[in-house]
Amino acid sequence: MATKAYLLIETAVGKTRDVANTLSDLPGIATVDVVTGPYDIIAVVSGDDMTVVGDLVTGTPTDQTPPAIPTGLTAMSGDHYVDLSWDENLEYDLKSYLIYRSTDSLTFVPSVASLLAEVLKADTSYKDTTVNNGVVYYYRLKAMDIGDNAGLAGEAVTGTPTDLPPGKPLDPAAESGDGRITISWTVGSEYDLAGHIIYRNTDSSFPDTTTDSLAAVPLPAGPAPTTTASASHVEEDEADCGIWDTAAHKGESRA
Repeated sequence: MATKAYLLIETAVGKTRDVANTLSDLPGIATVDVVTGPYDIIAVVSGDDMTVVGDLVTGTPTDQTPPAIPTGLTAMSGDHYVDLSWDENLEYDLKSYLIYRSTDSLTFVPSVASLLAEVLKADTSYKDTTVNNGVVYYYRLKAMDIGDNAGLAGEAVTGTPTDLPPGKPLDPAAESGDGRITISWTVGSEYDLAGHIIYRNTDSSFPDTTTDSLAAVPLPAGPAPTTTASASHVEEDEADCGIWDTAAHKGESRA
């Protein structure tokens, strides 16, 4: 006489039909019924004796299907950083993304040595700040599931960090006084900011040329949210002159 065992199965939301179809294809499964209540599926296992049934019930299936190759990987280069972004994988058992980096495109095969970071599945971007300006970096991406199955890596993308000019000084202002104009502004947050150059002219549309340079103001030591510089001995009839405040001789702001 055949021996039977009943399996009461609770599935993830939206996965009941997939689980039922998979169970139906397994040897030793007599019936599979989708039900409502505390459980989602009732399956009947049948075998010649308790040993056979026990082996069927206690067997541990192993997920050996890796996630698909991530798509849409892009790299945007900045000053001492590369921003990576990609499209979200849709596997229900997705765990994380593996980011690989190399400076050699010919020998770049993802490996433990070239693994840059592992980011959780909720993230579809990563900022690489461990780079040097002027160096070409190659990036590849894999997806990994909760069974630690890593899929294939996508095609490489490149990023080349570049030393960029600082942004224009913020909140420029000019205050007229007796024989002087005091210029003030908010210092930018660039890590390599060295100082500011002030230009002066009586024409409000003047360009920032070296002939109009009034003063170079080095960045003060220590944190300083604002910086002021004075243009002394400006005649009163020149109080409406245009003054340019240029951060590290590139970004422009006008007071």
